Amino acid sequence: MPRSLFTAAVLAFSLLPAAACSSSSTDSSAPAASSAAKAPGGTLPATAKNDSFSWTVTKIEYAKQIVETAGSGRTMEPPSGTTRFCEVTMTVKNLTSGDLKYGVVGDPMTDAGGKRLETGGYFIDGAYTLDPPAFKAGQDRQFLEVYAVDDAFKPGSLLLGPALGDDSKGVKLPLS
Repeated sequence: MPRSLFTAAVLAFSLLPAAACSSSSTDSSAPAASSAAKAPGGTLPATAKNDSFSWTVTKIEYAKQIVETAGSGRTMEPPSGTTRFCEVTMTVKNLTSGDLKYGVVGDPMTDAGGKRLETGGYFIDGAYTLDPPAFKAGQDRQFLEVYAVDDAFKPGSLLLGPALGDDSKGVKLPLS
């Protein structure tokens, strides 16, 4: 599914009133991560860093829907062509002495076979967001980054912190 369709689905969801929602390719040139993880059920936390950010992945789970915890309690179902969400819980820290904005809306992910998902993840910080997160100097923030996947999906790796259109700026974190 193209990212634009997933973005449209998230935008459409975000514009619905709460009552309308239910209640119920690998880049081998990317720098290596500082440690590896096995997921789900493997060794976590897994960490990685570059000059600007550090990442700690603490949990990987699957869900049939996402519940917005900030305010409305609305839920989001997976878009057409997918059956569930892969949820990656992580803490991201700004390692610099200046304010930074994350380079992308969501980090790219590959499956266990190395195939890149067509759409990147989306950060959820209590409420859905389509904006790259901003960080004050030295600030760390916990996020849920979600990916629409099918039942057969097994995570392979994350490409953390790439610049939009430039994967060479990302840090590869193996997840299997």
